[in-house]
Amino acid sequence: MDKFVEPIEDTATVAERVSKAIKEAHEAANVDDKLKLLEDAADILINNDQSAHLLDSFCEEMLEFVDNPQFTIKCFVVSFIQRACLRDPEVTKKAITTLSALLSIDRQYPGASRIIRRVIIACTNIYPSIIQWAVRKKTDLEAGACWEAFSILKGRILQLIDNDNEGIRTVTLKFLETIVLAQSPRPVKDDAVSGMEMISLEEKSRHELVSLTDVPRDHRFISYRKLQIEADENFKSLLNQFTLMHLSAQNLLVLINVVCNIAKLRSGWEKTLERIMDALEVLHVNLPPTLGTSQVKSVRKELKFHLFRLLKMPAAVVIQQKLITLLTDLGASASEVNRNLPPNSAMLPKRGRRGEAAEETAKRARVEAKIEDDEYPDESAAGPSTSSASSEPSQLTAIDVTAQWIYERLNPQLVTNLVLISLVTFPEEMPAMFASSYTPIAAAGTENQKKHLARMMATQATQAEIGPGFEQMKAEKLKRMQDRIEARKQGAVIAPTPYVNRDTQPEPSGSKKSEAKLPLPTFTAPKPKQQFNLISSVQKMTKKEMSEVFDHLYHRIMGAERRAIQGGAIQQQNLLLVIRASRFQSNDEHFEDLLINYIIEEHKQRTELALLYLTEIYAQYQGFSHIHIPLKQLRDHGMSKSQLYERYDRILCKMLKNLTVRDLHRETIFHKLLLESPTVTPNSVVYLKEFSALGLTTLRELILTRNRQRLELIDLLFSLGFHDKPDKLRQSVVDIVKELWELSYLREDIRNKLREQIECCTLDVPPRHFQTLLEAPNKWTENIYRNALHLYLALLQIDTTLLMPLAVAYAKGPIEFKRIVLRLVEPVVKTIGVQNQEMLDLVAECPLGAETLILRFVHLITERNPPTRELVDRVRSLHATRNTDARGMIPILSGLDREDIVNLLPHFVLNSSNQKFVQVVIKRLLTGKNPDTLEPTITGEDLIFEYHKLEPREEEERKMHVENLSELLDSRHIQKDHIAAAIEKILELDVVPPLFYHTLTVVDKKFPSLDSFISNVVQKVILRELWKANDETRKAFFRSIIQLRSVAYAPMLTEFRGDEFLEFVEYAGNQIILDLRDFYPTLSTSQRRSVA
Repeated sequence: MDKFVEPIEDTATVAERVSKAIKEAHEAANVDDKLKLLEDAADILINNDQSAHLLDSFCEEMLEFVDNPQFTIKCFVVSFIQRACLRDPEVTKKAITTLSALLSIDRQYPGASRIIRRVIIACTNIYPSIIQWAVRKKTDLEAGACWEAFSILKGRILQLIDNDNEGIRTVTLKFLETIVLAQSPRPVKDDAVSGMEMISLEEKSRHELVSLTDVPRDHRFISYRKLQIEADENFKSLLNQFTLMHLSAQNLLVLINVVCNIAKLRSGWEKTLERIMDALEVLHVNLPPTLGTSQVKSVRKELKFHLFRLLKMPAAVVIQQKLITLLTDLGASASEVNRNLPPNSAMLPKRGRRGEAAEETAKRARVEAKIEDDEYPDESAAGPSTSSASSEPSQLTAIDVTAQWIYERLNPQLVTNLVLISLVTFPEEMPAMFASSYTPIAAAGTENQKKHLARMMATQATQAEIGPGFEQMKAEKLKRMQDRIEARKQGAVIAPTPYVNRDTQPEPSGSKKSEAKLPLPTFTAPKPKQQFNLISSVQKMTKKEMSEVFDHLYHRIMGAERRAIQGGAIQQQNLLLVIRASRFQSNDEHFEDLLINYIIEEHKQRTELALLYLTEIYAQYQGFSHIHIPLKQLRDHGMSKSQLYERYDRILCKMLKNLTVRDLHRETIFHKLLLESPTVTPNSVVYLKEFSALGLTTLRELILTRNRQRLELIDLLFSLGFHDKPDKLRQSVVDIVKELWELSYLREDIRNKLREQIECCTLDVPPRHFQTLLEAPNKWTENIYRNALHLYLALLQIDTTLLMPLAVAYAKGPIEFKRIVLRLVEPVVKTIGVQNQEMLDLVAECPLGAETLILRFVHLITERNPPTRELVDRVRSLHATRNTDARGMIPILSGLDREDIVNLLPHFVLNSSNQKFVQVVIKRLLTGKNPDTLEPTITGEDLIFEYHKLEPREEEERKMHVENLSELLDSRHIQKDHIAAAIEKILELDVVPPLFYHTLTVVDKKFPSLDSFISNVVQKVILRELWKANDETRKAFFRSIIQLRSVAYAPMLTEFRGDEFLEFVEYAGNQIILDLRDFYPTLSTSQRRSVA
């Protein structure tokens, strides 16, 4: 609902309403209520206050709400500042400090990015009004200070062009657009009108407000030259954004819109159209690789839309041919191009010539203007001017040079050679991004297309920093950098150059004040009345008294830490404490305990003291410390080197133990003592193992940094895999070992340790570090084996050279170890390819006794991938030389020759122990493809034929031979065509196997459509008397006739002789006579005549 505003109201009443709304807003507890009250007050101040006096009066009270912790209130304050500055620019004097503070808000503050975006948007909207106001207030000192403050704010906003937040970068680009348009001269009236027609009303009103033309050259605090330099340099920064490869799609679309708006509104300024056209050509050829397919389409669509708008401009005649070429590359048709050409396009060349004359006149005017500018004092320090010749980016100049060089050399022969060379690197399938952006070349072979092609190639070459224009580019980049440095010296605010890392800002320069040592206090003793005799006055102290003095002195030094820090003498204090605790042998352990307890009491502040203490003890051990101990060693009264090492070990372990007892092992000092101490002793590493879950990172760093102790530390790391709670810890150990294995200088050490660990699995008793507190000592268990194999198998996935040591250990290991290995290797070996060279070498050089493991490997790697010829040859050779189990040949059945397959069939079909593999073998033979021919080695027809040729010797084998026939014929890969062809081949044998007749009955049940075929087969058998080969064959044939019934009755009745028929009846029984009597009427007349 719209707010009601009273039409007439006196100033006092309005002030009371505003004051009441602000007071209630302060007291409101709810954020929404507070916002509503503030919005009411802002509407009254901005819309009802015609004189703007109340706005000036209540502005500071409104700005006080910026201290509210809610980011929505802060955003409202920024919005109020924007509206107030547009209503009365004088408010800027009070609001500029608030805007600067909000722009510097902590990035961790909730809603910080929204606040910063709102500040930039506000500055973008009020900047033209501020320039216009500052131009009018040329004699106002406060306005000058406000302008300087806003210039600083402007510079800080420009630094955000490389911000990580996409939204902040977007609004910064719009701010750059406003700067360029407000600080560049307004074009002639015709061009300005044609450009204004193509932008929105809001932007039109903002951009029409002020330009560089409105700024007088003799202004007191606004430098015309600085504004001109800033506009040109920031325009270059905008164009340079097109070369960024990490630019997002959102910012790229905004950038295209911004530069095209500048092209429409400032078409005649410093060759704007030509420079923007060159930048868009570079963008078209080098889109950021991070864009997706849909984003590429969006960018090309947006680019095409803006190019059409530029084409409509009369001022774009100078780039019309480039526009048409680029539009054609983007898929625009000729009719679309003609429809968007400016009216009276035939007159454009003449206008172009007039434009050139006008440009020459403008150049002369600019030269004259530059001469006149020398009269003004603000230009004496303005630095070099930005002429049109030097304003083009050096990258585009390099493209022009390289493009001309390429164009002169483009000929059919060279192009043909380039195409042939590039064919080698073409992918097999067209990339999705290319397919989405490709458009056919409409005018291939024309001069314009050749020039365009040369320019595209030049763009790519310049991006790669090659080509004849590259040296020129380097020289101009250097010159441009010098110009920017000079411009910044003169105070110009310029956006940062792309590719510069803004994450790390240079520290402010400043000399560090030397810390002056406090002078020692001087004491003046009173003059004695009598002469002082030191010898007679001093008594010799006892050893106990001297010890007490040293003890008190040591405590005083320790208690003076705060004063030492204040006086800058903390290093000297630490040195005194270390010297007394380390360089005097008498009662050293007492001072050791004092110093260690002193360190641990405030361990966060005294870590450096602990390291200094250890360093001093280690220096004494190595003989690097210049003290009296080496002299006493010469007199046989000092400590030996082994005693010095034991002393270092004792102190280090004592520190770690005290930290452990006080539960401080998670603190930084615990890990620093291990990482930064001169050396780590074996006893100190025990504490790291005790807190292994927390010390893995420390142990990893120790392995990386302690070269001499690396092997011991690696042993410790591996031993952590046998921890009592291995679930999470064991995986952490695996991750760290994998990470260390990636480093080439550690790889061999880790590999040797893995080999050593797998060899330990073959021992009779597990090593001590294999056993945990939960395991019974001196006895192998499944858990110990699993712990030992876990890390090894995890590394096996990335280092297949470990296959051979595993096979050797398997061959020598006990049965329990072999069983666990076979169970655990499955997920690991499946990741190894069939072409892995280490796997092939392992099969070829299989250790004696590891055949089962190798065949298991072969089975796992061929589950999803067909075997290669190399693998087939090696497995077949292993089977031949070692006489391995036939089951090991199943994975490579598809790669064997037919002869090998025929030899293997009896091992499965006629072997009782392999019956459950018959179906697998049949499936492999029928579905597998030979690696050489990519066709099945044996067809279904041949397999049935070879199956019938098998010769069982015992009754059990005959039974299995018959039973497995159903497995073969029931396979879904066996068709009736295969069966018919196989039966025909079997009939050609001199002696038909008895199984053949059983096959006829099975086929008849599975394929009833083959009844006629089977009847003919029975007739052939009778005519050729194949069933009379022997008694077994005769019985088998008779059984098949009985089971085939009507299918075999006709050929049997027509082809059997009388004695043969009587023999069959005798075998079949009298029941067959009744069946034949019922079947006889179904015979034809001719068949009845043939009945014996």
